[in-house]
Amino acid sequence: MITLKHIEATFERFGFLKNQSLTGNEIQQKMDQMIGTKDMDRDVLNQILAQCHKSINQNYEQSYRMQDLAQTIHSAIIILGNKLEKIKTDIHTFREKQKKHQTQMSATSNSSEFKHIYLMINSANNISKKISYTDCHLQVALGSQSQRLKPIEHFDKVNPEFNREIEFSIPNNIYILTIQLYTKQNDSPLPTLMGQAQISLSTLEEQLKTLKLQLKDPLGKEVGCFIDMQVQLILNRYEYLQNQVGQSGDKIDQLTELNKQVAYQYDLLTRPFRHRHEEKITNENGQTSNQQESSFIQLKKPEEVAADPLQTSKVEINKTDQNSQPEDEYPQAPYDLDLGMTIFSFYGLITLFVCSAKPSFLDVLVCHGLMFTVFLDRFEPEHVKLVGLGLMASIIYDILWLSQYHSWWDSNDQNNPEWGEEASMFLKIILVLTYIQFFYKFLVFYYLYQFYKESLDPVKSYIFKIWNIEYKVGKNRQYVFWQ
Repeated sequence: MITLKHIEATFERFGFLKNQSLTGNEIQQKMDQMIGTKDMDRDVLNQILAQCHKSINQNYEQSYRMQDLAQTIHSAIIILGNKLEKIKTDIHTFREKQKKHQTQMSATSNSSEFKHIYLMINSANNISKKISYTDCHLQVALGSQSQRLKPIEHFDKVNPEFNREIEFSIPNNIYILTIQLYTKQNDSPLPTLMGQAQISLSTLEEQLKTLKLQLKDPLGKEVGCFIDMQVQLILNRYEYLQNQVGQSGDKIDQLTELNKQVAYQYDLLTRPFRHRHEEKITNENGQTSNQQESSFIQLKKPEEVAADPLQTSKVEINKTDQNSQPEDEYPQAPYDLDLGMTIFSFYGLITLFVCSAKPSFLDVLVCHGLMFTVFLDRFEPEHVKLVGLGLMASIIYDILWLSQYHSWWDSNDQNNPEWGEEASMFLKIILVLTYIQFFYKFLVFYYLYQFYKESLDPVKSYIFKIWNIEYKVGKNRQYVFWQ
């Protein structure tokens, strides 16, 4: 697997150092140099640069830091790898579906007089959280025909997913299809009917129709949840199966074409760093990495790829969770952010002293917001903006408070209505701390702005080391690349 460190090491090997910035054209030349030929597709590179944090250099051109570019490329490689894996799974699913329909066609007469009904049960939705249960199932019945559907493994108790296809032949004089939802507790021997719904066959059409069936209890009262499903009336089953075989074939062709495009992008992004990664494995193990080389396909552009539709789907790609990174993939936080956390900590300390006498609950909330940015991984623009608004509100509050109480400083009147006659010295100490805190907030605001700038880049993730404890920020962020 190509890691962030491998990417950064390869860039440094070709003279693109950390914290150094290059323009788009310079990065294009550098990538061509790394590949060895002028094969770096500018369109793909532009997609990467569009997701990367940028700045303006002295010549008023957009430039990109190596660290930011490496992190963006690494995230794109992970997502493209997962996308290839999903496409491969989808192609396999549609091939199996196509094969199944072809088998059914061979056993079905073209002149069949029986009608059929096709159902795709997606999920049950909006089950009340007050209903406690450990298992559930759907019972679907048409006349004497009945099927019991279990939800997927590790299902959501509020919106259990079923994702099941079923098909019934329609007997004569049967006009109603019934769907019932049952729930069951571990200590209960029998399941409990939670709700049911009925579909009148006379309302169905030959086109696929999406339904949201509201469930009702045996007394006819709606229970609040519904079944999300699709239903279709099949008048000629042979023609329907023929249709399904054609649709599956079209879907396989679309996925194969998409597979070529995604595999081309994946190959293009990994190619500059592949040799560096393989050399490292060779040096560590003392053997050649022919097996490693064979696990990466050498692709041409999508329009030049060989005709084999599963050529790229045969590649074994390391599975990586999109919302997680290996432990060593979190770089140390920049100096400005590290110093910012120190500034925030002193701000919290001053606030504790001030709050011993002054009702400054807004400052306490701001302190919590600042700490949560790292301690609870709230490294997001919306959170930082909210904390910034709270900080501005606390500055306005300080101005109003100081304008009211600074007059006590030189006053001979010891009858302080707030704290009593003996409180003048204590009041002066609090006033001094409040003035210090007031001006200190502008420094806090500056470093909060540094956090905001870094959080705008959706791939940024860092490690903060505070009192020898490491806090990872950025692991809960959503990736927006290549969707």
